[in-house]
Amino acid sequence: MDRYAYVNNSPVRYVDPSGHTSVCAGSNADPECGGADTWRLPFVDAQYGITFDGDGWTVKTKKAVRTAVENVAKAFQQAYNQMCDGWDDNCPQVSSAAEAFKKVYGNIFTFTWSNEQPGNAGYTNAYNHITLYSVKDSPNYLENHMRVIVHELGHAFNQVVGKDAQNSLNANLLRDADGDHTDEYGRYYGFAGGWDNWQFGWDNTASEVFADMFIGWVYNTWDLSGRDGGLGTQRMTLMNSKMPLWLNR
Repeated sequence: MDRYAYVNNSPVRYVDPSGHTSVCAGSNADPECGGADTWRLPFVDAQYGITFDGDGWTVKTKKAVRTAVENVAKAFQQAYNQMCDGWDDNCPQVSSAAEAFKKVYGNIFTFTWSNEQPGNAGYTNAYNHITLYSVKDSPNYLENHMRVIVHELGHAFNQVVGKDAQNSLNANLLRDADGDHTDEYGRYYGFAGGWDNWQFGWDNTASEVFADMFIGWVYNTWDLSGRDGGLGTQRMTLMNSKMPLWLNR
């Protein structure tokens, strides 16, 4: 057994405090750990085809992206395989979450880091390209609000299906005219929570509402109390019925 594999065979340079990944024992810029260039990749995660582009990435923000991607990929695989019995040659089972992710978004998905601070945490450039931004006064925003990355992946999925996703939403599934994330009774419009939690779309457009519904679908988490007139059940039902059909394309 290789006793030091958990720290890349370098127990002086690296530690593994979480039991999940080795990290530099000093600062990110410590030459003993490879210097600042170590964190200025582009770096490709071959399993999911994730490319990290731009300066400013940290181990924690990369891990947040990877975890968000894994959650989305697992939801894709489960939904598709439940719909597809595997006996039909035109509907074979997807063998892994990574395969499901690549079948939807392609073999390479680029995440670009930007030190600009436009006021939003992310922007979907294309079906396979998302820019994540440094958030003013909140340097750890992304690792503490990982679902915003899932929100952006929802925007990317909407582009994959030619915006059929946003076009599937009836007016009653949108938020109120002001775009608020909580109504006057303190209800979340069927979402599991409010702003910066389960809702990250700033406005009331169908595109933003779908991206928030994509979060609810990935984590299978909604407000099903019925106190909002059943919006949570309506959102869940629409996503559970439509997503397998879109994935089957």
